[in-house]
Amino acid sequence: MIFSEYDFLEKDLYEAMTKKCTYLYKLAKPENHVMITDHPIDHDRGIYEGTRSVQECMRFRFWCNGDDVYDETVEFFGPEVAQVLDQMYAYFASKGYPEIKLSNTWFQYGDEDTLMYRHSDGEIHGATFDNCFTSMIFIHEEWPAERGGAFRVEEIEGDHTHTFTSDPNLMLIWNRNHPHWMEPIKSAPTLRMMFGMSWYQHATRIGDFPGDSVKHQNIVLEDWNDPTLKDKKNYNDGTVT
Repeated sequence: MIFSEYDFLEKDLYEAMTKKCTYLYKLAKPENHVMITDHPIDHDRGIYEGTRSVQECMRFRFWCNGDDVYDETVEFFGPEVAQVLDQMYAYFASKGYPEIKLSNTWFQYGDEDTLMYRHSDGEIHGATFDNCFTSMIFIHEEWPAERGGAFRVEEIEGDHTHTFTSDPNLMLIWNRNHPHWMEPIKSAPTLRMMFGMSWYQHATRIGDFPGDSVKHQNIVLEDWNDPTLKDKKNYNDGTVT
């Protein structure tokens, strides 16, 4: 399931979120997630190395445990984020997910050093993958396509890949088992910024649209040479050996 909406936020709210995201960059920290893989290199499918899949970028996260972390998130980030989340809840409801719950939020930043290889995201609170989502809203300045950094998300069947340039105020939602990646950023005179959110619900989507539920395991390596993980391979179709 993949949804996209251009010009998602009203102008004043979009500008307020851009200002907040710019400020929070001062507090952002580098994140580096690595999955061990064994695939032939294929840039068209986001496989930039044959032996590992890397996610490396700057993020500012608000970590909070709970069934739905809306209240805690709004208390921490303020009214602008509350308005964005309210709009997201309404959008999910319009697509058949009235019982959607917020799991996590973060602000993410991209430049020439950012790496975001092909990967898929994990389940949330035991919900099936057809009821687990990642979403993001680009909240940076104008971003010409020639700068690179396009977002790509593949259909579960692998027969089609959607490509989205990093257009300001573009909102995207995808099921967390869709393989997805960011093309390399070629130049970044300004930061590419986004507001990210993860969501889930245990109920079946209204309308009973079927979806795949594929187990997936993320492996986080503090050290690429960690000998305990040398024999473990994590494939983007969800298979772990």
